[in-house]
Formats: sequence, structure tokens, C-alpha cells
Amino acid sequence: MKAVLYTLALAISITSCTTVDKMVKRGEYTAAFNFAIKKIKQGRQLKLEEVKALERAFEILDTKAKDEVASISEMTNLEKIQRKIDIFETMSYRHKDIKYLMPISSKDDYQGRFEIINYDQEIINHKNKYCDVVASQAQDMLKNASKTSNKNLALQAHDHTSKINKYNNAYEGLASFRTKAIDIYCDIVFAEAQIMLTNAQKSKNKDLAKQALAHASLINIYNVNYAGLSNFKNTATDGYCDIVYAEVLEMLIQADKTNNKDLAKRAFNHLSLIDKYNAAYPGLSDLRNKAVEIGQSLVAVIVDNHLNGYVGNKVEDYFRNLSISEYDNLWYDFTMEPVKNPDLEVIIALDNIDLGSEYERSSDYCDQKEICVRIEKVKEIRDSVEVTVDKEIFERVSARVIEVWRTRKSALNGSVMVFDTYTKEYIRKIPINTDYGFDAYGCRYEGDRRALSTASECKLDGTLESFPSDQFLVDNLARSFRDVTLQEIRNTKK
Repeated sequence: MKAVLYTLALAISITSCTTVDKMVKRGEYTAAFNFAIKKIKQGRQLKLEEVKALERAFEILDTKAKDEVASISEMTNLEKIQRKIDIFETMSYRHKDIKYLMPISSKDDYQGRFEIINYDQEIINHKNKYCDVVASQAQDMLKNASKTSNKNLALQAHDHTSKINKYNNAYEGLASFRTKAIDIYCDIVFAEAQIMLTNAQKSKNKDLAKQALAHASLINIYNVNYAGLSNFKNTATDGYCDIVYAEVLEMLIQADKTNNKDLAKRAFNHLSLIDKYNAAYPGLSDLRNKAVEIGQSLVAVIVDNHLNGYVGNKVEDYFRNLSISEYDNLWYDFTMEPVKNPDLEVIIALDNIDLGSEYERSSDYCDQKEICVRIEKVKEIRDSVEVTVDKEIFERVSARVIEVWRTRKSALNGSVMVFDTYTKEYIRKIPINTDYGFDAYGCRYEGDRRALSTASECKLDGTLESFPSDQFLVDNLARSFRDVTLQEIRNTKK
């Protein structure tokens, strides 16, 4: 509560101290003027000293403004012209405030005296002057742009005139000047693009031709209908494509001479640069086919069988008529047919097969246990009394547990080699080893099953598998070897 009373008392004391005459005495003329006008607009009548203070503040503010205006003699500087406009507008607002509130009288009927002036024409004149100076500066910039072929300066001249819009959207000659500035900008850009294209054609520089094309596109921002722009773009596009085409042709000539498949592939990919600009470029399709013809590798898949007899023939059967055509792509053509002069040979070497021996071992042990076989009624004397009680009759039983293990290990060893017939070198040699392991277990018992321990019961398995046949092992090894081989063929790269 005390805080509220203190705040209220402070507000009252501040209000009582804030009077127009006291503010004027402190030199706060603008604040005094605004405070007095606010009080009058609120319907509050000023005291005599406040009216006289308002007269003084009004007079001093006007004098200061007129003195500052008189001090600004330079009328070609936009900042100074703008400052005069701001001063006149401030004076105009002040005079209009007084004019609309007159007569201004004190409580004892003292009537303030104010000299009211209309500054509207001064403001208009200075705004027109501002626009004239902007237009003159823009004209000078555009003349320099034309003389020096400076496209950026032409754009600056165009953008500079936007300052006129602040005061006069209908300024005489503004639209035509802007059109002229854009025309000069486009002319300079077009001339630069033409020079770039001429140099690109002379030096066979596709990047420079591309730059010329991109440079000309700057014109589109301002004038999509610029005369000659469409024809120039077509010429630049053709020039760029001609250079790329010539580069690809040279690459293919070298690739054909040196049997460089990678160079032919690069030439093929290089043609995609033309696709971006002209997919229907004359001869593009033929040159692309030529690149594929030179760059494609004919891959002969050969089975080199070092295995003997029936087993060797059986394994080789898995490699006859492989479906390797599904691995063909743009750059590799696989075949198992005898061909002359293949580019690559994929040699499937079948070196050794070991079907392994059958190995069986067994062991046995005996489980014994005493079990209750029956319960008999017997008489006994307990505490001098004859009673009948149950008596368990036990019998020892046994069982023989027989365990059998069967194993057979087999393996097929070989390799896949990729041979370059042009360089007479092996590109890759990948050893391939496949194996098949047979493991079987059986467990049975002889005797009384009741004697078996829990562990022995868990071991019982009467389905002891027979050893796999040689044919089964050959099939399994050959199939696994073939699958790994096909994966290596799929990964074949020169």
C-alpha cells in the first residue's frame, strides 16, 4: 500500500513539474511545443505563461529551421536536398498544428500570436529538385556506361532512378530512361557473349562456349525478346556441342588405336554433355554406338578342367551352358561359345577334388540302478506286538549305452582367373575352395531301459544317418563352386 501511494505521489510531482514554460526555460523547445499542442487537443486550456511559452517555442523552432535551410546552399547533393525537404515538412506540420487550433487563448483571455506560413510549395519544389538531381546523376552514369561498356554501371543507372519513385512515379522521361538503360545493359552483355563465343570457337574451348551461353542468359532477366538473342543461343549451343563432339571423336580414335576400353567409356559419358543442350544433335546416336563398339569387352568364359575320370566329367557338367548372358551389360558381352580374339578370358580352373574317407567311431558305457520291483506284506514284532507292514523289494538292473559318430570331409579346389588378351596379363586371380562336411551321431542302448540315467535318455537317437554317396558329394561341391564362380563372373571388370 505504501508503494502504491509513493508511486502516485511521484507521478503527481512529475506532472506538476512538467509545464510548457518550464520546458522552454530548459531549452526543450520541441518537447514544449508538442506538450502544449497535446494539452490543447485534449481540451485543456493553457495558462498565460504557457501560451507565451508556446509562442516562444514556436518562434525559436522556426528560426532554427530557417537558419539551417539558409545554410544549405548546395542543391546538387541528394542528402542535403533531402535534409531541406525534411526540415520544410517538419515546419509544415508545426504550422498546420497551430493553424487548426487557432485561436489559442489562455484562461485569462490572452490570445497567442503566431505567424502561419504554408510550406507546401517549398516542399513540392524541393522534391522536384531532388528528382531532377537523381535523373541527372543517372544520365551521367548511363553515358559513362556506354563509353566504357560497363554493364554493371548501366544497371546502377537504371536502379538509381528508383529514388525518384519516392516523390514522383510519373516523372517525365522516367520510363523511357529505364528502357534505354536496360537496352544499353543488354547490348553490352550481348557484345561480351559474342566475344566469348568467338574465342571459344577459335580455341576449341567448350567451357568458354558454355560461359558465353550462360552470359547471354543474363539478358533474359530484363528482356526475353532481345533482338538476336534466340539466334545467338542456338549458335552458342551448336558451338558448344561441336566442340564436345570433336573431343569425343578424338578420344574414340585414340581408344581404337590403343584398345583403351576405359577411354571409350569416358568418351561415351562425355557425350552426355551434348544431351543437356541438344539431344537431337546430328550424329550423336552413331557416335554413341561407336563408343560402345570400341569400349565393349567380349568376355569368353572357359572351363579348364584338371579333374580326371567320371568325377571330373560330372563336375564339369555343372559349368556347361551356364546362363551367363544375363550378366551382359553395355560394356561386357559374356559367352561360353568358342570365339576368336576375345578381349577378356574368364578361366574357371577345376584343380582338385577330394571326396574324403568314411570315418566311424563308437564307444559304450553301462548304466546301473536299483529299482523297486514290488511291495510285500510281512509281519514284524514292534513294541511286543505283531504287526503287518509293507516291505519294498529292490532289484539291480543295467543297460549298455552305445554311441556312434560318423564323419566325412570333402573339398573341391580351383580358381577364377581374368586374363587380358591385349596386354597378355592376368587382371585377377581368385582362389575358390568349397567344402562339404558330413557329421552324424547315433545313440542306442541294450538291456533294461529303466537303468538309464537322465543324461543317457537325452542322448538316445536311433536315426543314425548313412554316409553320403560319392555322387551326392560331387553334386554338392560342384553346385557350391559354380555359385561362387558366377558371383565372380558378375564382378568381372577390366
